[in-house]
Amino acid sequence: MLNLPPEIVAPEPLTVAAAATVELMMKLRISFAFVGDIALSAWLGRSSVARQVDLLAVVSPEGKQQIPMMAGHRGFELDRELIEATEEFDLVPMAYCGVKIHVLIASNALYGRMVAAAVPARLGSLDVKIAAAEDLALLLTFSDATDSLLSRNELVRSSAAEFDIARFNRKLVSLGVSGKAIPT
Repeated sequence: MLNLPPEIVAPEPLTVAAAATVELMMKLRISFAFVGDIALSAWLGRSSVARQVDLLAVVSPEGKQQIPMMAGHRGFELDRELIEATEEFDLVPMAYCGVKIHVLIASNALYGRMVAAAVPARLGSLDVKIAAAEDLALLLTFSDATDSLLSRNELVRSSAAEFDIARFNRKLVSLGVSGKAIPT
């Protein structure tokens, strides 16, 4: 039986920004999942140390344009030049109460499947979704953050009962990077 990840625990500014982002995505009827340190912290059962909120969202090109428009009406801070500069990366950067928020648009099937496979978690009184452990490990595998592989290995070890190494390795093989597989 799959144990649900513990409640997402993060410092107040981060939880306030994450909750505002959840409300925005729900208002826009956008399917999404938290990724990054918030999801990692839920899987590891520790407080988030991030200074940003990262999420993966399944949205149409028209919907992508609605995100900053609606966010601007809901108290989010927007830098139009930064939004234009990151458009080709399918990223919508914004902030809430000084906390950076990165909405990565699920522009390919792999990302879309990650959102579909997301698992439930709690953020205060909110029901949210976070990336499945294997999908989060995949994102960490390709991250350029200095501690991403250490985080990936910690995720694999700490959620061993839930972590499907075979599924993770199959994804790496399908992406043509079998050299990054975890030995079984």
